[in-house]
Amino acid sequence: MTFKPVTVTADSTIENLYVQQRNCRFPHESNLEFFVGFYTNSLCMLECRLKFLASCRCLKDCNSIGFTLQNYVLFDWFKAPLIKWDMEFQKVRYSRRIIFGFADAMVSTGGICGLFFGASFITVVELCYLFLRNILK
Repeated sequence: MTFKPVTVTADSTIENLYVQQRNCRFPHESNLEFFVGFYTNSLCMLECRLKFLASCRCLKDCNSIGFTLQNYVLFDWFKAPLIKWDMEFQKVRYSRRIIFGFADAMVSTGGICGLFFGASFITVVELCYLFLRNILK
């Protein structure tokens, strides 16, 4: 058997997002009834078992460490001389972070308007000025 460690880390910028947007919880964002003040996916699953829930909506931890089974070979236990366990020192690391935020959307929208319509912030201000000047006359 070979196990490979897998870590997931969360960038500090995603903490500003809603829990529903990032689909994970930090340890200090507990919504658990029995384990107040601290959250892990394991505690959430344990609470679901305690409440006898068939389907629970436990979110993953934003920062976590786990192991995956890489390969598993069945041996004929009576013929095999030994059992081999192997642990790899490489690890897979995933990171959660915001790639395209609100500011990026505003910049992209302004760039597209400037490219296709020849519009800029000053053009918008001028149009507002002309519109208000005509209304006030």
